Amino acid sequence: MRRRPRRSRKRKRPFGVTVVGAMYLVLAAVALMTATGFMQWAGMSAGRLPALLPTGPIWLVVIVAIALSVLGLFTFLVAVTYAAIAVGCFRGWGWVWTWVFLFAVLNIILSAYNAYIEGFSSEAARAALISSIPPVMVLAYLSTGKVRRFFRKK
Repeated sequence: MRRRPRRSRKRKRPFGVTVVGAMYLVLAAVALMTATGFMQWAGMSAGRLPALLPTGPIWLVVIVAIALSVLGLFTFLVAVTYAAIAVGCFRGWGWVWTWVFLFAVLNIILSAYNAYIEGFSSEAARAALISSIPPVMVLAYLSTGKVRRFFRKK
């Protein structure tokens, strides 16, 4: 009696999902470098504190160091979130589909808001339109049946 070879239960990842995951991986790397820069600036500000004691206000240096530390921590959390989304894209975690969808919608809303703030000038409207193209493409791609099945969404 011959046994049939088992089929792999691993789902084939669509190429576009790999591209979106790679995009979020790059964003995570950029956010991590930015967080590192903020933390270094905070350390340099705090390191200059003794030199500024006789001539400058101490409270200003402390406030700058604290603000840079908070910005660095927030940016680090963003980097971790982007890295988790990238891994989730590669593995097909369902919650990642939701987060990428929400981030794309938020990006479109922020582009429209930036155009509104600029008074809908021709340059602002053009910039909003151009910056809305990638998230619209991501939304359209995430809505396809193949991608929804990969992420186990309906």
